Order: sequence, then C-alpha cells, then structure tokens
Amino acid sequence: MRNYLIITIALFIITGCSKNKFEPTPHLTFKSVNTTDLHREQLIRFTLTFTDKEGDISDSLFVQKIVPNCPATSFEQYFPMPSVPESGDLKGEISFTLGYNVTGYYDVLGPQCNMNDTATFRFALKDKKGHVSDTVNSPKVIIYQ
Repeated sequence: MRNYLIITIALFIITGCSKNKFEPTPHLTFKSVNTTDLHREQLIRFTLTFTDKEGDISDSLFVQKIVPNCPATSFEQYFPMPSVPESGDLKGEISFTLGYNVTGYYDVLGPQCNMNDTATFRFALKDKKGHVSDTVNSPKVIIYQ
C-alpha cells in the first residue's frame, strides 16, 4: 500500500540542562514552506518544529486550509502521525507535504471558484494523551488555476 501522507520526523533528544523548557502539551512552531506560489503538478512542503515533555506525539496532525473568498476549496483534516519511540523532552521537526494534482500525495485541492485561491494553512499537533498544541499558521499561499 502506498503511503500518501509524507510526514518525516527528525528526533533530537535534548540535553539535561534544557529539560525544564518542555511542557506536557506539545508546542508547535511554523518554520518554513517551500513555495508560496503553487502551480499544477507541484508539491507544497510545510516544515514545523515541535517540543513535547512526554515525547508521545504519535497521534495526529490537524491541517486546515482556509480560503476566505472560496469556502468550497477549504478543508480541515486530521492526519495520523507515525509512531515514534516515546522519550522525555522530545524535540524535532515535522515535514508535511501536499500535492497539487500529483499522484501519491494528498491533494491540496485546486481552485473551485474560477479564480486563483489565496489560502492560509493552519496546523496543530495532538499527542496520545489528548493534549493539543497551539495552532500555527503558514504565510499566504497562492494556488493557481
């Protein structure tokens, strides 16, 4: 079975001197996006960083696409996170990729209202105990017809 969700997690265990900075609720930060001008047959890759005191982030990543001028193109969905070995004071990076008419990737959903979409993507991380991180936003992304 082909894996349609590309989430890559790079794990870094934090040294003892920084242990007090972590909290049981995951903390999520938006780091980057590979493009803000998306055309057909291209990928869009979002990079997020996280910290979690208990290291149990293997539940889900919430992704919401907001297009104020064309709600038909908006979506919200939970994507399962891959299992990672649980350890205290976990810090890492999440790479989440969508395709615009690209086979093998979840679709970003192209414009539905006869104009280019100007979208913002929102992300939140949920851990195994049900703790939900703060929500982070991407910069505006133009998705061309």
